[in-house]
Amino acid sequence: YNGSWYIKGYAQVQPISEQNEAIRQKREQLYSSQIDPLHARKARKVILNDWSEANEAEYVAEVARISKEIEDENPYMGEHPNDESL
Repeated sequence: YNGSWYIKGYAQVQPISEQNEAIRQKREQLYSSQIDPLHARKARKVILNDWSEANEAEYVAEVARISKEIEDENPYMGEHPNDESL
């Protein structure tokens, strides 16, 4: 992907496995930037003994919402890779 496609007159298509790896990395970055602050907030409140069942329900719902949003906005190409932990 060095730009030689421009001279040849066509754009190379990146293999699906490489596209999925780029998507996986983007998802990982988004999870880190959006969900890690929620984990940190929960950890602080648990340490301070200021965490309730209501906080837990809100936390779980927010993590699920963000995760679904990330997955919907960054779908894998073709089949999902075997590792669906992210």
